Amino acid sequence: MTGYLPKHNPGAAITIPATAAITGGQLVTAAGEPAGADATTVIGVAARDVTTGENVTVYSGGVQRLVASAAIAQGDLVKAAADGQIAVYTAGTDSTDTLLGVALAAAALGELATVKFLR
Repeated sequence: MTGYLPKHNPGAAITIPATAAITGGQLVTAAGEPAGADATTVIGVAARDVTTGENVTVYSGGVQRLVASAAIAQGDLVKAAADGQIAVYTAGTDSTDTLLGVALAAAALGELATVKFLR
């Protein structure tokens, strides 16, 4: 995926320097890198592919489309997974700091999941 636009954007887009290569559509941390599993510093979703040192636009809040690292059901809570993807959040097991949002539709492994960000 070389470019990315959110499904709905409430006007929350910022630009930060990338500290690693980022692919459009990946979750991005405050450090300017793709989010890893259970990341707690996710600020949004990269708008496009960038290399280290380039500026990247990051969409936060609203409804986003993110790659599922495993099957996700409609209504599942989600968190960051490896490579800037998302995984199912498990209440009572996962830290509340990792909770990103709720899936609005089901998605299989590798598919785009529509997610309403909760932060």
